Amino acid sequence: SSAMKRMRPGSAGRGSISTASSASGSRLKLRSIDCFSSAVAWRLTVEPALRLGAARHQLEVARRAADQIGEFIDSRIGRLVDASDLGQFWRVDRARQREVLYRLFKLDQTFEELSLADSTGREQVRLSRTRVITDADLGSVELLPYFRAAMTGRVYIGDVYHAPTAEPMVTLAIPIKLTPREFAGVLTAEINLKTLGTSIAHIKVGRSGYGFIVDNC
Repeated sequence: SSAMKRMRPGSAGRGSISTASSASGSRLKLRSIDCFSSAVAWRLTVEPALRLGAARHQLEVARRAADQIGEFIDSRIGRLVDASDLGQFWRVDRARQREVLYRLFKLDQTFEELSLADSTGREQVRLSRTRVITDADLGSVELLPYFRAAMTGRVYIGDVYHAPTAEPMVTLAIPIKLTPREFAGVLTAEINLKTLGTSIAHIKVGRSGYGFIVDNC
């Protein structure tokens, strides 16, 4: 009977190994569960928060760029209005009108072409940086969209187009006012947008992103 009470060789070792293996497996399962829970938490909370933060930053960058574009256009419109008010185009002859437009050319290099039309749509003066314009080149703009819009008292901002040099351009036109409701004609400018692109080129989006400008289409 004493022999029966003896444990078989190695039986105690096998029992402890089995117990140790069970405990190790439990720890591995717990670690797996912890890792899975952490991954789920990251995907559900941390990652969306990071994406939202990045999206907010990009939106702020876009807003700053949009503000610069708005300021660029507004400043050119303001210079046209100042020239119209100070030049008193409806009271002076063509030589004086031409002189005012020349000064506007010197003031702002983004003005590629300037044109002055009377209330009937007949061009009185037109100047260009890229070509010579004579009196024979002057014509009627009565039916053109910018003239019609400006003669209703509105500031006209055209669609972006590309000049033969491939540079982006936009047409601006303002009414020349005699009174708040009476207009003597229209002052039109062709604006070069190349410098606008240069002014926002330094804006960075993330590590390798970049900004670009689109029109309202």
